Amino acid sequence: MLIAHIISIIYNANMRSVGSIIKKLREEKGISRAWLARKADVSYDYLFKVEKEVIRKVSHEQLSKIVNALGLSLAQFEEIQKKYCTEENPPDVTNLSNVTPINKPLTSIPVYGKVPAGMPREAWHDYIWEYISIPDVSEKAFGLIVSGDSMIGEDIEEGDIVIIDPNAEVYNGDIVVAVIDGLEFTLKKFYRDKDHIILTPANEHYQPIVFSSESFSERVSIIGVMIGVYKRYKKRRRW
Repeated sequence: MLIAHIISIIYNANMRSVGSIIKKLREEKGISRAWLARKADVSYDYLFKVEKEVIRKVSHEQLSKIVNALGLSLAQFEEIQKKYCTEENPPDVTNLSNVTPINKPLTSIPVYGKVPAGMPREAWHDYIWEYISIPDVSEKAFGLIVSGDSMIGEDIEEGDIVIIDPNAEVYNGDIVVAVIDGLEFTLKKFYRDKDHIILTPANEHYQPIVFSSESFSERVSIIGVMIGVYKRYKKRRRW
């Protein structure tokens, strides 16, 4: 069962806190922190601090919003939390037979090609590489294959497929696909202050791209907001 599988993951990773369990569930589902924060109607910074255990006491209301956004009820999450234990006392999942995972309909979306997660450069055209089926997306959503490592700090790796919603409103901290000067595409985090807009990588080896508010409106278009990441298992080489 799905719940038993999740508990096994939590046990094997030796999870100890609400935040670390939330992080593991989010990563298992292949969704970004920015997407989960938006879906749960909490700030990105708040979710970041919960997952990093900076905030250890999460209110019932906030926890309920986060776990519901993960596709679980609060009761299901509490069952997972109760069943976590140490290696000396492994979890017994036999009592979860009455817990039913929430099933959601899948939407088939096109994957168009590669988007640079590095230096901006010309990216995909209108060629559809494949279709993938995922839950909780609009029919306008589409996928792009990541090229580069500038977003590795957000667990976005070369070859991952980022799920883009072209109709989503952009907020500070969102990961966006931007096109610069009508030609160069890039995947970066979006930040706006009073006078500037910054496209920021999640890798210290890359520099942010800074625009004045005026030049940004003239030179940059936001194609869409990343709402999730689709990962495939990468088989390790055996020697």
